[in-house]
Amino acid sequence: MEQVFVNLLLNAVDALDGKGDIWFVTQCVPFTEIFGTAQRRADDPQGFQMLREQSARLRAWLNSVGEPSRVMKVIVADNGPGVPVTDSERVFDPFYTTKDPNKGTGLGLAIVSRIIESMGGTIWVRQAREGGAAFMIYFPVTEGATETTGPAAVVA
Repeated sequence: MEQVFVNLLLNAVDALDGKGDIWFVTQCVPFTEIFGTAQRRADDPQGFQMLREQSARLRAWLNSVGEPSRVMKVIVADNGPGVPVTDSERVFDPFYTTKDPNKGTGLGLAIVSRIIESMGGTIWVRQAREGGAAFMIYFPVTEGATETTGPAAVVA
């Protein structure tokens, strides 16, 4: 998981180009909470709704794991330029990069995806509430697993 977080955080830092914020959030949530509309935050504008889209990656993962009672959700988000919807699947392909020549190989997110999938999870990217990219990672939580109370968030 260290490699996963290093790659995601380095990509966020590159996208921000020295200006912006990065959020790292972990939560253990009921399976049913991964669908529908996200809860409104106190600092969200009036009438704001953040729809949770079902990515092809999420649907494929659900077909393979079924419906666990709980999932571990990890989010790495930033308020940079984000990932265009047209690239949201391609960014996980080996050698695909949106970076300038000699600034990336296009292997980082492909490696991240393979590591997470080998651990029984899934990853996809969507627009963050803050306007940038939000990399969403889910792992099924097995029955009997211990749970810590409340979400943890770190702002860098």
